[in-house]
Amino acid sequence: MSMFALPTEFAVIDLGSNTVRLSIFSCHAPASINQLYQSSERLRLIETLDEQGNLPEYAIQKVVQTMQGFKGWCVSAKVPHVAIVATSAVREAENQHVLCEHISRATGLHTRVLSVGWGQKA
Repeated sequence: MSMFALPTEFAVIDLGSNTVRLSIFSCHAPASINQLYQSSERLRLIETLDEQGNLPEYAIQKVVQTMQGFKGWCVSAKVPHVAIVATSAVREAENQHVLCEHISRATGLHTRVLSVGWGQKA
């Protein structure tokens, strides 16, 4: 078994500026990854940032509800590994730590806020 072996199934929740997307994948040797399921919720998070750059409580609660639903789907589908990544809207939010803390308390999952330029082509 390779020291770089991926779990058999895993999920990624992409918390984007407009949409939150759940993608569930299955891995098979050698390095074959198949998407099994995808669901999304259009939250338009970037549009909720106030003048001070904060996410309002109603937007945070909507994200948390969506994350709980996606986590519940992963639990019922017996997906053992779930990762949450967040991009621009969360990165730009002055109170991103509040959102990430709410998500963690509600789901038990850590949210990784991606830095500027992550994943972009040079």
